[in-house]
Amino acid sequence: MDWIAEFLARERLPEGYRGLIDRVHAPLADFIAERATAATPLAVGLCGAQGSGKSTAAAVLRELMAARPPPAALSGAAAAAR
Repeated sequence: MDWIAEFLARERLPEGYRGLIDRVHAPLADFIAERATAATPLAVGLCGAQGSGKSTAAAVLRELMAARPPPAALSGAAAAAR
């Protein structure tokens, strides 16, 4: 995942954050992907105190989810908007 190095640099995160992505964010992205379908919208909420990393976690999840193929039932227009 070469996007991680760019992400860490852009967000000024330490290299050690890569381990957090592997241990926390990637499994969460798997969990979300297993439940998301074209027919059933899925809303994911992140909560935490100010400065706890919600925006960073959302950005990582966005990158991880964007790297996945769309759900099989996703039609052309919806897939193009993705």
